[in-house]
Amino acid sequence: DAGSLSALLRRLENFGETRRTYREMFLQAEEFAETYRDKLSEEQLRVVTRFAQLPQLGFFRRRLRIVLDGYFKNTFLRNLGLLLAV
Repeated sequence: DAGSLSALLRRLENFGETRRTYREMFLQAEEFAETYRDKLSEEQLRVVTRFAQLPQLGFFRRRLRIVLDGYFKNTFLRNLGLLLAV
């Protein structure tokens, strides 16, 4: 189960891989925003762009944006992993 403690521990063991996956997600979001800029609503573009900008923020601002903008996973443990990895 993706939200289990054992899954979280596996991700922590492969922390470098998890961080690489998040970097790829941020780049994908940036490309998505550029490709579909004209087809997205203002709000959709804002959500995708702000997500893509996460790596440019400092440690605390990045986590604050995740919380304030609601970029959450579906379980507590997955959210904990997200906050540790980004």
